[in-house]
Amino acid sequence: MKIGIYGGAFSPPHKMHQKIAEQLLKYVDKVIVVPISDSYQKPHLLKGTDRLKMFELVTADNPHIEVSDFEVKGSLYTINLLNHFQKVYPNDELYFVCGTDDLDEMNTWNHYEEILRNYHVIVVTRGNDQVEEILKKYQEFASHIYHVPIKTKEISSTMIRNEIMMHGFTKKLNQYLDKKVIEYLKTIHLEQYWSEKE
Repeated sequence: MKIGIYGGAFSPPHKMHQKIAEQLLKYVDKVIVVPISDSYQKPHLLKGTDRLKMFELVTADNPHIEVSDFEVKGSLYTINLLNHFQKVYPNDELYFVCGTDDLDEMNTWNHYEEILRNYHVIVVTRGNDQVEEILKKYQEFASHIYHVPIKTKEISSTMIRNEIMMHGFTKKLNQYLDKKVIEYLKTIHLEQYWSEKE
């Protein structure tokens, strides 16, 4: 079985995140969504348990998508994540899912050569991403890297945050967020994470 490991902040998970998870099933048999740890140095990061729950709500009807709390519990490094799931699924092939921006910076990651040597990487490309130029950095591992175009509407978490903080929960949000996510966000004191100034 081919398993895609799809990590990200998902703060909050929006319709583009959902669509990527769903479209990845054209290339793998199962997708495991992994929200990043609260310890990750990223501004405006909602609490991990909330990000986890929201993604669970929007994927509950799809038996091929699972949401994992592995990083929310504290792990920060991709190699630890992949090694963990390889132990859980010892007979399956793991595919780490990332964007072109992540691939471009992967040579600065801890144990990046081990990641590229021992696992497969699916690079999600959008628009005018110059993936061919980036791939030149990793020619030694070219047989383990696959890039797939996914047609999605560009959605920004910053745009969603500003809309909510400035105007509240308007109908405009329905374009970007599943209704279950909107209802969940209404239960969180967002001011402790988000500021109207940013």
